[in-house]
Amino acid sequence: MLGLISRATSNLKNPSSSTDWTPDTPLPAGFHSTKSTFHIPVSAFSKVSLTSDGHYSKGTVLFCVSSPGDQDEQEDTNWNGGAAVMMKEKQDGAGVCTIQVEARYNSESLWSDSQVTVSEEGGDCGIVLKTPSSSRLAANLSFHLKFILPPLPSLESLSVAATRFRIIFDTTFRIPFNVLALRTSDAPIAPEGPLTASRITIVNENRLDPTKTELKNHEDSVSGTFLATESLTISCANGAVTGGPYACSSGPLTVQTSNFPVNGTFTSALPLKIATSNAVISGHFVSRDTVTISTTYARVEGIFEGQKGVEVTTSRAPISGQFTLGRHLKLATSSFRIDAKVRLLEPSLELGEPITPTPSVLDGTAPPTFEDVVRESAKRERDVSVDIETTDAAVEVNYLTHPANIKLSSKVRSSGGSKVSVTHPPDFEGTFSATTTITSTAHFDAPPDLSSSSSHSSEREDRSDTSSLHGGGGGGGRGRRGRRIVDYSSKKRSEVSGTVYFEGSLRDEERSRSRSEVVAVAGPAEIQVLE
Repeated sequence: MLGLISRATSNLKNPSSSTDWTPDTPLPAGFHSTKSTFHIPVSAFSKVSLTSDGHYSKGTVLFCVSSPGDQDEQEDTNWNGGAAVMMKEKQDGAGVCTIQVEARYNSESLWSDSQVTVSEEGGDCGIVLKTPSSSRLAANLSFHLKFILPPLPSLESLSVAATRFRIIFDTTFRIPFNVLALRTSDAPIAPEGPLTASRITIVNENRLDPTKTELKNHEDSVSGTFLATESLTISCANGAVTGGPYACSSGPLTVQTSNFPVNGTFTSALPLKIATSNAVISGHFVSRDTVTISTTYARVEGIFEGQKGVEVTTSRAPISGQFTLGRHLKLATSSFRIDAKVRLLEPSLELGEPITPTPSVLDGTAPPTFEDVVRESAKRERDVSVDIETTDAAVEVNYLTHPANIKLSSKVRSSGGSKVSVTHPPDFEGTFSATTTITSTAHFDAPPDLSSSSSHSSEREDRSDTSSLHGGGGGGGRGRRGRRIVDYSSKKRSEVSGTVYFEGSLRDEERSRSRSEVVAVAGPAEIQVLE
């Protein structure tokens, strides 16, 4: 009974959780501390690992890099239930990894039933922690480890497979990995400097405490800078992913969490996928492939650049930002407005389209010249689709660019009496339509010099007017492609449709190369072509 009271009292006097520990944290009253140091030879081919198991496998682990002069011969200690077995250090490695371990506990019997062992087979370097699988009344135990690696040029892998371990890398850590795999729960992963690896996998689950009233970890699940070449995958639950940059130079990047936001800078070569639920997604998202963003009941905002396409979906929350795309754009929400500034990419080498070289480079000894790129880009055409929709809220879409070799199919819709507005740049050429219900107005707006000769029907609603509008003096309707002409007709007041083309575009297929459709229900519909 006295032991139980002593353990309960020590827990009350311990103000911080095990994951908040730092080397400067004093030992709480009623706790005991056992420390030991291991020295294991490692090389660039080594696999460094920490594995923990059991109800009391929790604490902190810090990874850092030693100074070149710190590699002195020392003794190794292997724990087994608190007993120590001494081993002599091996001298055949490229360097020595020093592992400092401290165990803090308030129950001697709990500590004696736990194990800390070293794994160093085949040049690898690992620590394995095992504790009892069930809890003991008022008993407490935590581990605090520090891996001090030699300044190696690289390392085969570093892995952590643990629960309730805070994972920290200090600013001195600059060793690149082939594989970096970090898995924990209920504690943050927060490197102080950038981490680099060919493949990076991070798993972190933030679980409810036993009372089911609050989360155990109130910090971001993952934060910092992670740079991968082949793949970067982050999978969390009930925790935020913030900071960055998160980048994958030649592969995909995936971030998945729930109930907490994702915010930062994310860049990938292959598909970029960001998903959460009931929380905001914001930041800068760039992919040489596609960008896919998904959440629910929370806003999405930022800069989105997908050389193949961008897709953003949420519900009952707004979407806003600048969207740059090469092939398709989809924005979808409900009950809240969408504000989008859209840039359409011109076909280019960056999209992986082949270049036909000029005769000067047919022998294959020289890359395509700048003139080759310009010539090929000018004669290419590409279909681009844009689909934007919400309900019971306004939509405002502003196309910032429209290259001449882009055939655009744009459809923007909403309902519930809200305004839907689409603005095209001067280079837009194609057909357009704006429709709404009979109780509202559809409107087409062109520059004043183009619309000055426009006439509107005052006769019966089923009568149409057709106007051919030409730019006036001063070159107002002229551009790089000649004089711009607008033909449009109004059917009733709830529908307007027509064609915008340039004087040299005489063929019907040239006049209808792009299509812009605006649909509103019980609200105004507006389409505009800028001067």
